[in-house]
Amino acid sequence: MICPVKNIESILPLVPGIEYIGKQALKEQNLKLFNSRSFKEDGSVLTYMDKTVEHYLFEIISGKFPQANFMSEETEFPTDLNKEYLFILDPVDGTDSYSQGLFGWSVSLALCDGTGNPVAGIIYAPRLDLMVVADILKPPVLNGQPLQAASDTAPLSGRTNIMADSGIFREINFNRFPGKVRQIGCASLHVCAPAVYPGIYASIQRRAFIWDIAAACAINHAAGYITEYLDGAAISFPRLLDKSLASDLIISGRRNHIDELKRHICRVS
Repeated sequence: MICPVKNIESILPLVPGIEYIGKQALKEQNLKLFNSRSFKEDGSVLTYMDKTVEHYLFEIISGKFPQANFMSEETEFPTDLNKEYLFILDPVDGTDSYSQGLFGWSVSLALCDGTGNPVAGIIYAPRLDLMVVADILKPPVLNGQPLQAASDTAPLSGRTNIMADSGIFREINFNRFPGKVRQIGCASLHVCAPAVYPGIYASIQRRAFIWDIAAACAINHAAGYITEYLDGAAISFPRLLDKSLASDLIISGRRNHIDELKRHICRVS
């Protein structure tokens, strides 16, 4: 199999730095609960740790992988057209949850190939003690162990769990869905939840930015799970590199689970 990033063999050297700064963010969350958040022009939440995590990981990544560009949610970094690859970071995915002392947040980092498609990813959720890594051309691991595969044949029932973001009920009607809708508060964890948690049948996420979903999509792909738009179209990551929102809701899971779930939900008219 041809490596999609010829000059980068592994992203594992970044794991210790992500774990360290994630734990620092957790300490900050415990010390400054509710006291350190502000709001950006679009109304989304910003904390001191968003910039702190971003700066720390930019320094590490630019040092270890000088052949790659760097994109982050909070800061506009220069792009060198001579660099073929791209790291995409969401320093605190789920900042609103983080700022309120809740558990649903993560540090999310993806490596994209020369076309802008994610080929490796790391998601670290310190409060959940969860580190998911999909290294280049390697099966994903959870806290160093292989992911457990979910049942591929379980029918929809009152015990079925799906993951969705908090605003999904404005766009999706679940009246015909017999199961339960779970929510964490972090887009990256929502999108990869079917791969990470065997009890999650599928996931639906509202329109998101590339930094929200890139690492989760790399993890899903490595685990053999589908991530696509609700209308069935493939996600074009190169089109999201201009920092625009995804064009539709995002659904993830096994192929048969996605198809079955779609038969039990509909868009709000």
